[in-house]
Amino acid sequence: MEEEQGATIQPEDVPQDLFRDKPWGKDPVDGKTWIYPINDDSELHHLLQEEIDKRLEAENATLKKTVYEQKEVNASLKQTVDEQKEVIAGYKDKFEEYDRLFGQLFSKLQGDQGTPRDN
Repeated sequence: MEEEQGATIQPEDVPQDLFRDKPWGKDPVDGKTWIYPINDDSELHHLLQEEIDKRLEAENATLKKTVYEQKEVNASLKQTVDEQKEVIAGYKDKFEEYDRLFGQLFSKLQGDQGTPRDN
């Protein structure tokens, strides 16, 4: 004997008059199916679910905007870091040049101290 799979009762299979005062049904105006969860304090009507969906959609849009803005900030920070690295590299080159020049000057001064001066 084969078991039937997917054999569930759908709202459209039940006469409309049976929907009255039942925990599930189909809206006669827009045809949307709705349920009232049994033994649940938060019994949601399909209109409330639509409102929740709208709020979730708005929140998702806000989050997407926030993520986009954060990506822009991160890109700007990366650009700033790259610019600072260039500035630091420029300072490093200057410090190396100063170090070389001061080394030459120091060597020259040490060499000058080793020879007597004519006054």
